[in-house]
Amino acid sequence: MIKYKNTKQNKKIQVALFIIVSLFVLAFLVTPFSKVMADNSLSQPITNVSDNNIATAGLADQLFGEYVVGAGESMKDIAQNLYGDSSKWTRLVELNQDRYPSLVTMPNNIYSDWVLKYDLNINSLNLTSAEREAILEKPQEIAQPIPVVPLVPPVSPNQNNTNQFTSGYYEVQPGDDLKAIALKIYGDAEKWTRLVELNQDQFPSLYDGGANTIYSGWILKYDAQNSYDYELVSQSPYPAELNSGETANVWVELKNTGNQTWLADGSNPVRLGSGSAYGNSNQQLDYASEFVDSDWLSANRPVGMLDSIVQPGQSTKFQFNIKAPATPGIYKAYFTPVVDGINWMKDIGIYWEIKVK
Repeated sequence: MIKYKNTKQNKKIQVALFIIVSLFVLAFLVTPFSKVMADNSLSQPITNVSDNNIATAGLADQLFGEYVVGAGESMKDIAQNLYGDSSKWTRLVELNQDRYPSLVTMPNNIYSDWVLKYDLNINSLNLTSAEREAILEKPQEIAQPIPVVPLVPPVSPNQNNTNQFTSGYYEVQPGDDLKAIALKIYGDAEKWTRLVELNQDQFPSLYDGGANTIYSGWILKYDAQNSYDYELVSQSPYPAELNSGETANVWVELKNTGNQTWLADGSNPVRLGSGSAYGNSNQQLDYASEFVDSDWLSANRPVGMLDSIVQPGQSTKFQFNIKAPATPGIYKAYFTPVVDGINWMKDIGIYWEIKVK
């Protein structure tokens, strides 16, 4: 009996030990498992993205890249490089106008080494399908529309102006704007409206509220009112001291830098005329010169050009005699080229100093 009782008691002890060990093992196994489940829940697919959070933390910065502007690049060039579509230059303005406010009014004026933000292609990012879908469901916020410069009504040239209006052409350079071009061409920045009027057919955006947006490489037409233009190449030296009534042969070489062909004959010949705004009150344009010689065309036209035709870019000479006045003294004989029947060319004060004994 005693042996039986000891055996039964041993079994109870064994059962109790088994239960205790089992509970301990179960507790050990359950605790880490529940922790793993909690950790794995962080990687569950995103099923709900709030309106104020386009993507998870740190993801927003991945949606944009940075581009360093190179020398000579335009917004269209950069948009073509980044997006494959040059018309998306407006998106670059929207993304960068806070950093570079001048882009709003002068998007054609950008500078090398500027750092522009741009949209990355989300397909190239390491995103889950759910993250990509969540981003595509909500458009990115964009800046306010780019304001445009209001235009005044088109202006027309003065129809009473006797000068000829022909067309010249100007290629837009990086950094140009219409006011700067008008200042170069017309000497008046406010004549940018005339450039709009002349070019709106070719570039409709100019008149449709986009006169503040032009691009390098555009060819703009302008009024070449002073299409007869020249450059002084050289001239003969001042004559030696002359006696009263004595003559000296002089010449001046001019280069045709306008866009009109010079003709020696016909209804509008190119000649050298007397006078200049740089002369004294009696020596203004077209006066009867005190230096007239018998071989002059008239008292206010010493001579025509030596060549019968001078194309733009070519040069010619005007050669004639100067006759010393009767009264001794030191004189300056002024002359200016003229297109008879059309207009005087620019007045740079061409002259010879004459010493009369």
